[in-house]
Amino acid sequence: MGRRILFSGVCATVLLAALVFAGQVEAAGPREFGLSVGVDLTQQNAYYVSQYTPNTLGGQFDSARLAVGGYADLAKVFLPQMRLVLATDAIIESDLKIFSAVGEVRYLFAQRGKSNGYAGGGIGVHFLRPDAGQNDTRISLNIPVGFQRKLSESMGWFGEMRFVIADQQADSSFRFSLGLTFGSGD
Repeated sequence: MGRRILFSGVCATVLLAALVFAGQVEAAGPREFGLSVGVDLTQQNAYYVSQYTPNTLGGQFDSARLAVGGYADLAKVFLPQMRLVLATDAIIESDLKIFSAVGEVRYLFAQRGKSNGYAGGGIGVHFLRPDAGQNDTRISLNIPVGFQRKLSESMGWFGEMRFVIADQQADSSFRFSLGLTFGSGD
């Protein structure tokens, strides 16, 4: 229970620091927040291609988990199309819970009116099973690719694919998410 309180305190501190930082860089660009829900696909068991199945490519997903999260677009970085984004995710399966914090840079492309695409990269910190007393912390490379569309001046929706690349196969995943955005974004 103590670790859960500590984890909540750390998350609240990071979120507060992000909001303070966003207020200081407001002149660099407006902010946008998003909430998402999706599925996180992983390959828990290794799959080997043998000499008896030469036309088979290795790999299949054998685990699908619920993924909920959010992000904050904090500022423009270097170029008007490049954004600094902080994101958090919670991956939930029956006995597995993963909480992650991700810092990434996204590049907005194909901007047409109310729609745009984006791709980026960043580093994630994953806290595995913090509530079960097995607090493993892992680092991963995150590569998001997505599409956003504005519904109104301050609200929109997005769809995203995220590749999470970790040092172990069981910690890597392929995530699909849909969500809502709040804020002006441009």
